[in-house]
Amino acid sequence: MHSSSGPTRAQRLRMLPLGIVPPVAAGAVAVSLLSAWRPDLPDPIASHWGSHGVDGTSSITGAMVMAVAAAVIGAVIGGATCWWGRDTRITRTVVALVNFLAVVIAGIAPSVAADQRGVTDIDSLSTPVWPIVITFGVAVLVAVASAALIPTWTAAAPDAVGVAPLGDLAAGEQFFWRRNVSTSPWAAALVGVVELVLLIIAVAIGPWWLLVPIVVVLFSAAALWSVRVTVDRRQIEVRGILGRPRRRIPMDDVVRAEVVPVRALADFGGYGFRLSVRGPLRGAQGFVLRSGPGLLLTRSDGRRDVVVVDDADIAAGLINAGIRPGADG
Repeated sequence: MHSSSGPTRAQRLRMLPLGIVPPVAAGAVAVSLLSAWRPDLPDPIASHWGSHGVDGTSSITGAMVMAVAAAVIGAVIGGATCWWGRDTRITRTVVALVNFLAVVIAGIAPSVAADQRGVTDIDSLSTPVWPIVITFGVAVLVAVASAALIPTWTAAAPDAVGVAPLGDLAAGEQFFWRRNVSTSPWAAALVGVVELVLLIIAVAIGPWWLLVPIVVVLFSAAALWSVRVTVDRRQIEVRGILGRPRRRIPMDDVVRAEVVPVRALADFGGYGFRLSVRGPLRGAQGFVLRSGPGLLLTRSDGRRDVVVVDDADIAAGLINAGIRPGADG
């Protein structure tokens, strides 16, 4: 039985380990490995590399303290989110992010220390690329798994925060509405700056693996450069230019369509496929490629989806007319 205002006590108890166990486990593994390897490790150990080799060190004790701090802070934030969280999406996002950061922060020290056992001259060490990549890979898996295990609960439909127009639609009348929306020039400029900075760093420092974030940013920008919004009698669909990401919402799952003003940075913290964690759109998730009028859909389970698109009022009017009693004849 789902609560109308948040997860039940049983659900909170099931979620609690998802917020606490991963950070604690990451910290425990890091401290255990560093303790076991300590007799064979140089002290301090190499902890940072630049274009000319090792340019930063850390004491083993300091690395252990960092791992413990990541575990404690992660467990506190993750546990509190699982216990007091009221929105499924926000809870999943926070738990995934906290677990990712806890695993990375706690895991970096043992990952870079593994190849330093028996080494006396740390200045001769090269960047341990693969141990770092593996650490990030494990962190991603932990984040995705923990988010996937967060249950979905039904919440009361939030109050309207915008205008809910009603189109002139006869019972059973078919309709089809489509618009394309492209990334804001500001977002495009931001992507360009990030790509330029990454490229300069890659050229200056040289390791091939620095090309990975450049490719990731390029692919992400391409996938969300433009989206197509389609509304018909059956569903609302938002699809990226490459086919993914894609979101399909059945018309019979919508309880209300609104037009709301969306400020990309203030309400969603940026551009792309975003989740709002503050303000009147808190908990809404969707495609925010620029600021402007947005189509906000409230579902039967209380979830809200948003897309910033031209003529959002027309789309909202058609949806509200399509879901009103008797609209299907």
